[in-house]
Amino acid sequence: MLQLFGTAIPGANMGESRLAVAGHAVGGDIGFALRRIALDGDENVIAVGFSDPFFNPGNQEGFVVKFDSDGDFVWSNPVSYGSRDDVFDVDTDDEGSVYIVDSTRLETPTTHNVFLLVKYDADSDV
Repeated sequence: MLQLFGTAIPGANMGESRLAVAGHAVGGDIGFALRRIALDGDENVIAVGFSDPFFNPGNQEGFVVKFDSDGDFVWSNPVSYGSRDDVFDVDTDDEGSVYIVDSTRLETPTTHNVFLLVKYDADSDV
């Protein structure tokens, strides 16, 4: 069972380096990092981080997941804009929007590491 702020989150558990949230796997078989947690104005919990999948090591995928104030799963989204996504910060506003900062690697004729600011509305739409 996953605990946030000392409170068990129903439907969420850690197993095999994977965060399972209400039946949705978030995280990979090789590596997993929960980077930051934020609370919105309704005390919903938003968590961000990355996983490094077993089937494609080195191709990290970020994630953002939201729980309501009772700890119930609301939504989750993978974050994959490049080849090594790492969502390392999160914030919210008064309208329930979620803002994440993603670091990713873009493969063009040369490799570029970039930072992206991504806004999700309260329903997880970008």
